[in-house]
Amino acid sequence: MPSITDDYRIDAVLAGSDIRWDAGPSGTVALTYSFMSALPVYADPAQDGNGFSVMTSDQQTAVREILASLSSQFNITFTEVSDSASSYGQLRFGNNSQAATAGYAYYPEKFTGDTAGDLYINNVAAVSQTTHVVKGTNAYSTLIHEIGHTLGLKHPGDYNAADPGSSNPNDGPFLTGVEDSELFSIMSYTQQSQGLERINLAPYDYAALAYLYNAKPVNTGDDTYTFTTDSGHIVQTIYDDGGTDTLDASGLTTAVTLNLNAAAPGTLSSVGLIPAGPAAVDNLSLGLNSVIENAIGGSDNDKLVGNSANNTLIGNSGNDTLIGRLGNDSMAGGEGSDIFGLSSVGFYTFQDFVPGVDKVAFDTGLGVADYAQLSPYITSIDAQGDDIVVHFVSDIASITFVGVLQQSTALSVSDVVFQAL
Repeated sequence: MPSITDDYRIDAVLAGSDIRWDAGPSGTVALTYSFMSALPVYADPAQDGNGFSVMTSDQQTAVREILASLSSQFNITFTEVSDSASSYGQLRFGNNSQAATAGYAYYPEKFTGDTAGDLYINNVAAVSQTTHVVKGTNAYSTLIHEIGHTLGLKHPGDYNAADPGSSNPNDGPFLTGVEDSELFSIMSYTQQSQGLERINLAPYDYAALAYLYNAKPVNTGDDTYTFTTDSGHIVQTIYDDGGTDTLDASGLTTAVTLNLNAAAPGTLSSVGLIPAGPAAVDNLSLGLNSVIENAIGGSDNDKLVGNSANNTLIGNSGNDTLIGRLGNDSMAGGEGSDIFGLSSVGFYTFQDFVPGVDKVAFDTGLGVADYAQLSPYITSIDAQGDDIVVHFVSDIASITFVGVLQQSTALSVSDVVFQAL
Protein backbone atom coordinates (compact mmCIF):
# COMPACT_ATOMS: atom_id res chain seq x y z
CA MET A 1 0.00 0.00 0.00
CA PRO A 2 1.47 3.41 -0.89
CA SER A 3 2.32 5.88 1.84
CA ILE A 4 -0.66 7.79 3.22
CA THR A 5 0.93 10.26 5.64
CA ASP A 6 4.69 9.88 4.96
CA ASP A 7 5.05 8.88 8.62
CA TYR A 8 5.80 5.15 8.79
CA ARG A 9 4.54 4.97 12.38
CA ILE A 10 1.07 6.09 11.31
CA ASP A 11 0.97 4.36 7.93
CA ALA A 12 1.80 1.02 9.58
CA VAL A 13 -1.51 1.01 11.50
CA LEU A 14 -3.82 2.66 8.95
CA ALA A 15 -5.98 0.17 7.05
CA GLY A 16 -6.29 2.67 4.19
CA SER A 17 -6.78 6.33 3.42
CA ASP A 18 -10.52 5.86 2.87
CA ILE A 19 -11.20 3.12 5.43
CA ARG A 20 -12.84 5.34 8.02
CA TRP A 21 -16.17 6.80 9.08
CA ASP A 22 -17.07 10.09 7.43
CA ALA A 23 -17.69 13.33 9.29
CA GLY A 24 -20.98 15.18 9.22
CA PRO A 25 -21.51 18.87 8.34
CA SER A 26 -20.17 19.94 11.74
CA GLY A 27 -16.84 18.21 11.10
CA THR A 28 -17.46 15.68 13.85
CA VAL A 29 -17.90 11.98 13.15
CA ALA A 30 -21.13 11.01 14.92
CA LEU A 31 -21.55 7.26 15.32
CA THR A 32 -24.21 5.14 16.94
CA TYR A 33 -23.51 1.81 18.60
CA SER A 34 -25.54 -1.03 20.05
CA PHE A 35 -25.11 -4.37 21.74
CA MET A 36 -26.48 -7.16 19.57
CA SER A 37 -29.68 -8.64 20.95
CA ALA A 38 -29.46 -11.50 18.46
CA LEU A 39 -27.28 -12.47 15.52
CA PRO A 40 -27.70 -9.80 12.83
CA VAL A 41 -29.80 -10.95 9.89
CA TYR A 42 -27.03 -9.98 7.48
CA ALA A 43 -24.26 -11.78 9.43
CA ASP A 44 -22.46 -14.89 8.22
CA PRO A 45 -24.16 -17.70 10.19
CA ALA A 46 -21.18 -20.04 9.82
CA GLN A 47 -18.61 -17.60 11.23
CA ASP A 48 -20.39 -14.77 13.01
CA GLY A 49 -23.18 -17.02 14.19
CA ASN A 50 -21.03 -19.84 15.56
CA GLY A 51 -22.05 -20.07 19.22
CA PHE A 52 -23.42 -16.53 19.19
CA SER A 53 -24.24 -14.85 22.50
CA VAL A 54 -24.93 -11.33 23.67
CA MET A 55 -22.25 -9.37 25.49
CA THR A 56 -22.14 -9.61 29.27
CA SER A 57 -22.69 -6.61 31.51
CA ASP A 58 -18.93 -6.56 32.24
CA GLN A 59 -18.19 -6.31 28.54
CA GLN A 60 -20.80 -3.63 27.94
CA THR A 61 -19.42 -1.50 30.77
CA ALA A 62 -15.90 -1.77 29.31
CA VAL A 63 -17.09 -0.90 25.79
CA ARG A 64 -18.86 2.21 27.06
CA GLU A 65 -15.76 3.26 28.99
CA ILE A 66 -13.45 2.80 25.98
CA LEU A 67 -15.77 4.67 23.62
CA ALA A 68 -16.12 7.53 26.11
CA SER A 69 -12.34 7.77 26.31
CA LEU A 70 -12.02 7.85 22.52
CA SER A 71 -14.68 10.54 22.28
CA SER A 72 -12.74 12.68 24.77
CA GLN A 73 -9.59 12.39 22.63
CA PHE A 74 -10.89 12.71 19.06
CA ASN A 75 -13.62 14.52 17.11
CA ILE A 76 -15.86 11.48 17.18
CA THR A 77 -19.00 10.83 19.23
CA PHE A 78 -20.65 7.54 20.15
CA THR A 79 -24.35 7.36 20.98
CA GLU A 80 -25.80 4.12 22.31
CA VAL A 81 -29.06 3.00 20.68
CA SER A 82 -31.31 -0.01 21.12
CA ASP A 83 -30.68 -3.10 19.04
CA SER A 84 -33.22 -5.14 17.11
CA ALA A 85 -33.43 -6.99 13.81
CA SER A 86 -34.40 -3.81 11.97
CA SER A 87 -32.83 -1.04 14.03
CA TYR A 88 -29.28 -0.96 15.37
CA GLY A 89 -26.09 1.04 15.71
CA GLN A 90 -23.35 1.56 13.15
CA LEU A 91 -21.03 -0.25 15.54
CA ARG A 92 -22.47 -3.48 16.90
CA PHE A 93 -20.98 -5.64 19.64
CA GLY A 94 -21.54 -9.34 20.24
CA ASN A 95 -19.87 -12.64 21.15
CA ASN A 96 -19.36 -15.94 19.41
CA SER A 97 -17.18 -19.04 19.52
CA GLN A 98 -13.80 -18.63 17.82
CA ALA A 99 -11.15 -21.27 17.27
CA ALA A 100 -7.97 -19.18 17.06
CA THR A 101 -8.75 -15.60 18.07
CA ALA A 102 -9.81 -13.59 21.12
CA GLY A 103 -11.94 -11.43 18.86
CA TYR A 104 -12.34 -9.95 15.41
CA ALA A 105 -14.00 -6.93 13.86
CA TYR A 106 -14.94 -5.54 10.46
CA TYR A 107 -13.32 -2.41 9.03
CA PRO A 108 -15.52 0.62 8.22
CA GLU A 109 -15.30 -0.16 4.51
CA LYS A 110 -18.16 1.30 2.54
CA PHE A 111 -18.61 -1.71 0.24
CA THR A 112 -19.25 -4.13 3.14
CA GLY A 113 -22.64 -2.64 4.03
CA ASP A 114 -24.05 -3.15 7.52
CA THR A 115 -21.26 -5.56 8.47
CA ALA A 116 -18.89 -2.58 8.70
CA GLY A 117 -18.15 -1.82 12.34
CA ASP A 118 -19.39 -5.13 13.72
CA LEU A 119 -17.26 -6.68 16.45
CA TYR A 120 -17.28 -10.17 17.95
CA ILE A 121 -15.43 -11.40 21.05
CA ASN A 122 -14.65 -15.06 21.72
CA ASN A 123 -17.06 -16.38 24.35
CA VAL A 124 -15.28 -19.70 24.98
CA ALA A 125 -14.77 -19.81 28.76
CA ALA A 126 -11.10 -20.82 28.55
CA VAL A 127 -10.23 -17.59 26.71
CA SER A 128 -11.53 -15.44 29.62
CA GLN A 129 -12.86 -12.55 27.52
CA THR A 130 -16.40 -12.08 28.83
CA THR A 131 -16.09 -11.55 32.60
CA HIS A 132 -13.88 -9.29 34.74
CA VAL A 133 -13.30 -7.02 31.75
CA VAL A 134 -11.31 -4.29 33.48
CA LYS A 135 -8.11 -2.35 32.85
CA GLY A 136 -5.07 -4.58 33.13
CA THR A 137 -6.78 -7.67 31.71
CA ASN A 138 -6.38 -9.16 28.26
CA ALA A 139 -10.15 -8.94 27.84
CA TYR A 140 -9.99 -5.14 28.17
CA SER A 141 -7.01 -4.66 25.86
CA THR A 142 -8.64 -7.00 23.32
CA LEU A 143 -11.67 -4.71 23.20
CA ILE A 144 -9.47 -1.67 22.56
CA HIS A 145 -7.67 -3.58 19.79
CA GLU A 146 -10.89 -4.70 18.09
CA ILE A 147 -12.53 -1.29 18.43
CA GLY A 148 -9.42 0.02 16.70
CA HIS A 149 -10.30 -2.18 13.73
CA THR A 150 -13.86 -0.82 13.64
CA LEU A 151 -12.43 2.69 13.32
CA GLY A 152 -9.93 1.90 10.56
CA LEU A 153 -6.76 0.57 12.22
CA LYS A 154 -4.94 -2.54 11.02
CA HIS A 155 -2.24 -4.82 12.36
CA PRO A 156 1.25 -3.29 12.03
CA GLY A 157 2.81 -6.65 11.18
CA ASP A 158 2.40 -9.33 8.53
CA TYR A 159 0.00 -11.48 10.53
CA ASN A 160 -3.70 -12.05 11.12
CA ALA A 161 -4.87 -14.64 13.64
CA ALA A 162 -8.29 -14.76 11.99
CA ASP A 163 -6.65 -15.81 8.72
CA PRO A 164 -3.03 -16.85 9.40
CA GLY A 165 -2.48 -17.95 5.81
CA SER A 166 -3.25 -14.55 4.29
CA SER A 167 -0.50 -12.70 2.45
CA ASN A 168 -2.09 -9.60 0.97
CA PRO A 169 0.67 -7.22 -0.18
CA ASN A 170 -1.68 -4.28 0.42
CA ASP A 171 -1.56 -4.99 4.17
CA GLY A 172 1.78 -3.19 4.47
CA PRO A 173 3.68 -1.12 5.39
CA PHE A 174 4.71 -2.84 8.60
CA LEU A 175 6.57 -1.96 11.73
CA THR A 176 9.81 -3.84 12.24
CA GLY A 177 12.02 -4.87 15.13
CA VAL A 178 11.13 -3.63 18.59
CA GLU A 179 8.52 -1.20 17.22
CA ASP A 180 6.23 -4.07 16.21
CA SER A 181 4.99 -4.29 19.78
CA GLU A 182 2.02 -3.32 21.91
CA LEU A 183 4.40 -0.79 23.48
CA PHE A 184 3.96 1.28 20.30
CA SER A 185 0.69 -0.06 18.86
CA ILE A 186 -2.07 -1.97 20.59
CA MET A 187 -2.82 -3.42 17.15
CA SER A 188 0.42 -5.43 17.34
CA TYR A 189 0.52 -9.10 18.26
CA THR A 190 3.75 -8.72 20.25
CA GLN A 191 3.08 -8.31 23.96
CA GLN A 192 5.12 -6.40 26.52
CA SER A 193 8.01 -8.63 27.61
CA GLN A 194 6.46 -9.45 31.00
CA GLY A 195 2.97 -10.05 29.65
CA LEU A 196 1.51 -6.82 31.01
CA GLU A 197 -1.64 -5.59 29.30
CA ARG A 198 -2.14 -2.15 27.79
CA ILE A 199 -4.97 0.01 29.18
CA ASN A 200 -5.19 2.64 26.44
CA LEU A 201 -4.17 3.45 22.88
CA ALA A 202 -0.47 3.19 22.15
CA PRO A 203 1.36 6.20 20.66
CA TYR A 204 1.20 5.12 17.02
CA ASP A 205 -2.51 4.23 17.29
CA TYR A 206 -3.29 7.60 18.81
CA ALA A 207 -1.46 9.39 16.00
CA ALA A 208 -3.29 7.32 13.38
CA LEU A 209 -6.72 8.07 14.83
CA ALA A 210 -5.74 11.73 15.08
CA TYR A 211 -5.06 11.61 11.34
CA LEU A 212 -8.43 9.98 10.63
CA TYR A 213 -10.63 11.88 13.07
CA ASN A 214 -8.61 14.88 14.37
CA ALA A 215 -7.44 14.96 17.95
CA LYS A 216 -8.91 17.12 20.69
CA PRO A 217 -6.59 18.89 23.15
CA VAL A 218 -6.30 16.81 26.31
CA ASN A 219 -4.74 17.49 29.71
CA THR A 220 -3.91 21.12 28.93
CA GLY A 221 -3.32 22.27 32.53
CA ASP A 222 -0.43 21.77 34.95
CA ASP A 223 -0.80 18.04 35.49
CA THR A 224 1.02 15.67 37.84
CA TYR A 225 1.01 11.99 36.94
CA THR A 226 1.62 9.97 40.11
CA PHE A 227 2.89 6.40 40.07
CA THR A 228 2.62 3.66 42.66
CA THR A 229 3.77 0.08 42.97
CA ASP A 230 0.56 -0.99 41.20
CA SER A 231 1.52 1.12 38.17
CA GLY A 232 3.66 -1.87 37.29
CA HIS A 233 0.56 -3.99 36.63
CA ILE A 234 -0.22 -2.26 33.33
CA VAL A 235 1.17 -0.68 30.17
CA GLN A 236 0.02 2.87 29.54
CA THR A 237 0.74 5.99 27.51
CA ILE A 238 0.29 9.55 28.76
CA TYR A 239 -1.18 12.13 26.37
CA ASP A 240 -0.74 15.75 27.40
CA ASP A 241 -1.20 18.89 25.31
CA GLY A 242 -0.20 21.77 27.55
CA GLY A 243 0.78 23.20 30.89
CA THR A 244 3.82 22.44 33.03
CA ASP A 245 3.62 18.77 33.88
CA THR A 246 5.33 16.26 36.15
CA LEU A 247 5.93 12.53 36.32
CA ASP A 248 5.99 11.77 40.06
CA ALA A 249 7.40 8.50 41.39
CA SER A 250 8.32 9.91 44.81
CA GLY A 251 6.19 7.32 46.58
CA LEU A 252 8.08 4.36 45.11
CA THR A 253 10.80 2.48 46.99
CA THR A 254 11.91 0.47 43.95
CA ALA A 255 14.00 1.83 41.09
CA VAL A 256 12.25 3.65 38.26
CA THR A 257 13.20 5.03 34.87
CA LEU A 258 11.38 8.21 33.90
CA ASN A 259 12.09 9.35 30.35
CA LEU A 260 10.51 12.64 29.30
CA ASN A 261 10.95 12.04 25.56
CA ALA A 262 8.15 11.02 23.21
CA ALA A 263 7.70 7.30 22.58
CA ALA A 264 10.40 5.74 20.44
CA PRO A 265 12.77 2.80 20.82
CA GLY A 266 14.98 3.60 23.79
CA THR A 267 12.77 6.28 25.35
CA LEU A 268 10.29 4.18 27.34
CA SER A 269 9.90 4.47 31.10
CA SER A 270 9.65 1.75 33.74
CA VAL A 271 7.52 2.20 36.87
CA GLY A 272 6.15 -0.07 39.58
CA LEU A 273 6.19 -3.81 40.17
CA ILE A 274 4.48 -6.50 38.13
CA PRO A 275 1.97 -8.69 40.02
CA ALA A 276 4.60 -11.45 40.39
CA GLY A 277 6.96 -9.06 42.18
CA PRO A 278 9.83 -7.94 39.92
CA ALA A 279 10.13 -4.40 38.59
CA ALA A 280 8.08 -3.59 35.50
CA VAL A 281 10.04 -2.84 32.33
CA ASP A 282 9.12 -0.40 29.54
CA ASN A 283 5.52 -0.06 30.72
CA LEU A 284 5.12 3.71 30.39
CA SER A 285 5.45 6.01 27.40
CA LEU A 286 4.53 9.51 26.26
CA GLY A 287 2.46 10.41 23.21
CA LEU A 288 4.27 11.56 20.09
CA ASN A 289 3.20 15.19 20.63
CA SER A 290 3.18 15.20 24.42
CA VAL A 291 5.64 17.32 26.40
CA ILE A 292 6.22 16.63 30.09
CA GLU A 293 8.64 19.01 31.76
CA ASN A 294 9.52 17.51 35.13
CA ALA A 295 10.35 14.18 36.74
CA ILE A 296 10.61 13.13 40.39
CA GLY A 297 12.22 9.85 41.39
CA GLY A 298 11.69 7.69 44.46
CA SER A 299 14.00 6.33 47.14
CA ASP A 300 15.90 3.75 45.06
CA ASN A 301 18.52 4.13 42.32
CA ASP A 302 16.51 5.93 39.64
CA LYS A 303 17.22 7.16 36.12
CA LEU A 304 15.59 10.41 35.00
CA VAL A 305 16.03 11.58 31.40
CA GLY A 306 15.11 15.06 30.23
CA ASN A 307 13.92 16.31 26.85
CA SER A 308 14.40 19.51 24.85
CA ALA A 309 12.12 21.55 27.14
CA ASN A 310 13.22 23.24 30.37
CA ASN A 311 13.24 20.34 32.80
CA THR A 312 13.40 19.90 36.56
CA LEU A 313 14.79 16.49 37.50
CA ILE A 314 14.69 15.46 41.17
CA GLY A 315 16.24 12.13 42.08
CA ASN A 316 15.45 11.99 45.82
CA SER A 317 17.19 9.23 47.79
CA GLY A 318 19.33 6.57 46.16
CA ASN A 319 22.20 6.66 43.70
CA ASP A 320 20.41 8.37 40.86
CA THR A 321 21.33 9.20 37.28
CA LEU A 322 19.92 12.50 35.99
CA ILE A 323 20.40 13.25 32.30
CA GLY A 324 19.82 16.68 30.78
CA ARG A 325 19.06 17.15 27.11
CA LEU A 326 18.97 20.73 25.82
CA GLY A 327 16.91 23.44 27.50
CA ASN A 328 17.54 25.14 30.83
CA ASP A 329 17.53 22.16 33.15
CA SER A 330 17.59 22.03 36.94
CA MET A 331 18.82 18.81 38.58
CA ALA A 332 18.78 17.75 42.22
CA GLY A 333 20.13 14.32 43.07
CA GLY A 334 19.10 14.17 46.72
CA GLU A 335 20.83 11.79 49.12
CA GLY A 336 23.23 9.23 47.65
CA SER A 337 25.99 9.22 45.07
CA ASP A 338 24.40 10.69 41.99
CA ILE A 339 25.40 11.17 38.38
CA PHE A 340 24.53 14.53 36.84
CA GLY A 341 24.63 13.70 33.14
CA LEU A 342 24.77 15.88 30.03
CA SER A 343 23.87 14.34 26.69
CA SER A 344 23.34 17.61 24.75
CA VAL A 345 24.42 21.23 25.00
CA GLY A 346 22.23 23.27 27.30
CA PHE A 347 22.18 25.43 30.41
CA TYR A 348 22.26 23.18 33.45
CA THR A 349 21.86 23.98 37.12
CA PHE A 350 23.04 21.35 39.61
CA GLN A 351 21.20 22.17 42.81
CA ASP A 352 22.98 19.89 45.28
CA PHE A 353 26.17 18.57 43.67
CA VAL A 354 28.60 17.23 46.28
CA PRO A 355 32.25 17.05 45.14
CA GLY A 356 33.86 13.71 45.89
CA VAL A 357 30.45 12.05 46.17
CA ASP A 358 28.57 12.90 42.98
CA LYS A 359 29.83 12.86 39.39
CA VAL A 360 29.38 15.06 36.34
CA ALA A 361 29.02 12.72 33.35
CA PHE A 362 29.48 13.84 29.75
CA ASP A 363 27.87 11.55 27.19
CA THR A 364 30.52 10.13 24.88
CA GLY A 365 28.08 10.86 22.07
CA LEU A 366 29.11 14.52 22.46
CA GLY A 367 32.46 13.59 20.96
CA VAL A 368 34.58 14.00 24.09
CA ALA A 369 36.09 10.95 25.74
CA ASP A 370 38.25 12.52 28.46
CA TYR A 371 39.01 15.80 30.19
CA ALA A 372 41.82 16.62 27.78
CA GLN A 373 39.29 16.65 24.94
CA LEU A 374 36.76 18.61 26.99
CA SER A 375 39.00 21.38 28.33
CA PRO A 376 39.41 23.30 25.03
CA TYR A 377 35.64 23.90 25.03
CA ILE A 378 35.67 25.50 28.50
CA THR A 379 35.98 29.28 28.12
CA SER A 380 35.74 30.35 31.77
CA ILE A 381 34.96 29.22 35.29
CA ASP A 382 33.43 31.90 37.50
CA ALA A 383 32.55 32.13 41.16
CA GLN A 384 29.17 33.77 41.75
CA GLY A 385 28.52 33.96 45.48
CA ASP A 386 28.62 30.36 46.70
CA ASP A 387 28.08 29.02 43.17
CA ILE A 388 30.55 28.05 40.47
CA VAL A 389 29.55 28.52 36.82
CA VAL A 390 31.40 26.73 34.04
CA HIS A 391 30.98 28.38 30.63
CA PHE A 392 31.51 26.63 27.33
CA VAL A 393 32.48 27.92 23.87
CA SER A 394 30.37 30.83 22.58
CA ASP A 395 28.14 30.47 25.66
CA ILE A 396 26.21 27.67 23.96
CA ALA A 397 26.17 25.82 27.27
CA SER A 398 26.94 26.25 30.95
CA ILE A 399 26.85 24.37 34.23
CA THR A 400 26.01 26.09 37.50
CA PHE A 401 27.03 24.25 40.67
CA VAL A 402 24.74 25.79 43.30
CA GLY A 403 26.33 26.29 46.73
CA VAL A 404 29.36 24.20 45.85
CA LEU A 405 31.75 26.65 47.53
CA GLN A 406 30.09 25.82 50.85
CA GLN A 407 31.05 22.15 50.50
CA SER A 408 33.96 20.79 52.52
CA THR A 409 35.52 19.24 49.41
CA ALA A 410 36.54 21.38 46.45
CA LEU A 411 35.29 20.71 42.93
CA SER A 412 37.97 18.94 40.88
CA VAL A 413 38.67 17.13 37.62
CA SER A 414 38.16 13.82 39.44
CA ASP A 415 34.45 14.68 39.72
CA VAL A 416 34.09 14.43 35.94
CA VAL A 417 33.53 11.19 34.03
CA PHE A 418 32.84 10.32 30.40
CA GLN A 419 30.41 7.51 29.56
CA ALA A 420 27.48 6.55 27.41
CA LEU A 421 24.27 7.93 28.90
